[in-house]
Amino acid sequence: MRSVPPSFWERHFDNRAEDIIDTFQKDTTGKKFLPGLIIAITKFRDTRWALLFMQHSQVFYIDIIPLLPAEQQDRYSTKFFEKFPDDIASYATRMETEWSLELAKNIFRHAAKNPYQYNRQYFNQHIGLIPVHIAGELERCTPAEDHLRTMWSNLSEYIIKLITLKIQTVKAFNS
Repeated sequence: MRSVPPSFWERHFDNRAEDIIDTFQKDTTGKKFLPGLIIAITKFRDTRWALLFMQHSQVFYIDIIPLLPAEQQDRYSTKFFEKFPDDIASYATRMETEWSLELAKNIFRHAAKNPYQYNRQYFNQHIGLIPVHIAGELERCTPAEDHLRTMWSNLSEYIIKLITLKIQTVKAFNS
């Protein structure tokens, strides 16, 4: 399954991709083929099947996200963030476009609860992906736990400095 281009199955079954995806998901035998199909979609970089799979699948596969258009990458990353926060936060660092404000808020809320994993170095490395408008949302990302509040406050101040530098840099090159 993983060595066969996904479009082959449309010809083989004489059916539409979305119907094939639905059929594979209906029974236990078909579900066993789905991981192989995901590998084939990514191996053959089939963007059409990737989008159809995300639209019709009952299961989220992060491996498909890079094959989607930037807007869809952001949309599905935001949609499934609650279930897969670390995986999506990790993938988001490889995006080619700036995060949407909604995705950034999800990442920052998660980062606020995990300050050792998402520290200054993380934000230094990925400031190019962070939207400048997140600065106004940082306070809303403050975790409820007392022991994390001080750490998030310090990190928020640092992030604001990074955003300020980003704004100044963009302004300098656009002048």
